[in-house]
Amino acid sequence: MKKYFICQTKSYKTYFILPDDWSGILRYISSWMINIGGIFIRAQNDYSLTKSILGPNRMFINIVVTPLKPKEAEPSIEKSREYFEGIAYKQNLFEESTSTIEVFSKDHFTAKYYRINSMGAQLIKKYCLYVERIEYLITTVLANASKNEGRPDEAVVNEKEKIYDSIVKSLYLEAK
Repeated sequence: MKKYFICQTKSYKTYFILPDDWSGILRYISSWMINIGGIFIRAQNDYSLTKSILGPNRMFINIVVTPLKPKEAEPSIEKSREYFEGIAYKQNLFEESTSTIEVFSKDHFTAKYYRINSMGAQLIKKYCLYVERIEYLITTVLANASKNEGRPDEAVVNEKEKIYDSIVKSLYLEAK
């Protein structure tokens, strides 16, 4: 197991604990001011940080990190559900199920979706975490199926989901 740096604020650094065969790749940062180190100077969502983590067997995690605005309230589970319904509609995703995951002794929204394209289908799981006024939108790939394969093997999907859930639950803050 190894620490993977996600971002930092004035008070702490954020990490996930990854299995040894995973690797992180900085994909891009969109910001009014480019910030290569993943450091948030102030808590305003005029910028986001996006990182990807690659695992074995085509496993993949994409993380979009955005600070909440100073007076912006942290959304409830129901508000997160409504937000993800909008994302699903815009991205042509078909909802399979929704649930919650406990991180930092608090429930956070999750949802599984199918995305169908000309090559087949993809089963993804999205997580929406709010920790210390930072939003973590996490997308994982549970399965890919070509056009004639039908539903993916449920045992394989469940095993991947357990791995993703354990990575998401491993989120921790380290004081500076």
